[in-house]
Amino acid sequence: MGTRDPGAEREPGPTTARQAGTRPPVRMCVRCQVTTENPVVVCVVHQNSGPGFTVYACRACASYFPPSDVSARAGGER
Repeated sequence: MGTRDPGAEREPGPTTARQAGTRPPVRMCVRCQVTTENPVVVCVVHQNSGPGFTVYACRACASYFPPSDVSARAGGER
């Protein structure tokens, strides 16, 4: 009758990919070639003749890459 779930009062924390039952994003860093579960997008390569691709880096190496909007600040495309 008056039973309560002891876990119901706790606030839920952030759900990780593994807790949600999905695969975590595992990518290789373009700079140090180490696989990481926390990839950062450092570049998106567009191609005219097919699909482009995304370049990833680990969190430690991401600071070595310029922001993605460099061409906009440098005067646009050539």
